Amino acid sequence: MNMDGPNYWPFPVLVSPDKMTEQHRKEIRFLETAYQAGFRPCMYLKGGGEYQARIEQGRDGWIISRGRYRNGVPTRWEVWLNDPSGRIAAYWVDDFDTAAAGVLPWLEGGDALDILESAKPRILRVPLINLPVP
Repeated sequence: MNMDGPNYWPFPVLVSPDKMTEQHRKEIRFLETAYQAGFRPCMYLKGGGEYQARIEQGRDGWIISRGRYRNGVPTRWEVWLNDPSGRIAAYWVDDFDTAAAGVLPWLEGGDALDILESAKPRILRVPLINLPVP
């Protein structure tokens, strides 16, 4: 496995089933769901806790662990929603599943404002929004 990344899914899971945590399952579920939808998901190992998925048309989304840990699990995740023109939105949430629930619809062509609205109860910082001018 490439320690500098990216490591594209599917790749061997290094955690044995008896040591797998709920957080591991969430991360694998994101990678598998993105892969099954036809996206190109990957994980970066060097920094730890960095995930990306992209589509050929140029959209991509990132989920990046930030800051605090509780019981060895990150408690804050930054989400980036990008298109070919650059970063469209960036926000922090307190749950990996909420982060994944923003990236996956984005890759399916979802609207950044709708994604932010659905994440609103879990958002920890004021989002950066950079919508293209029509």
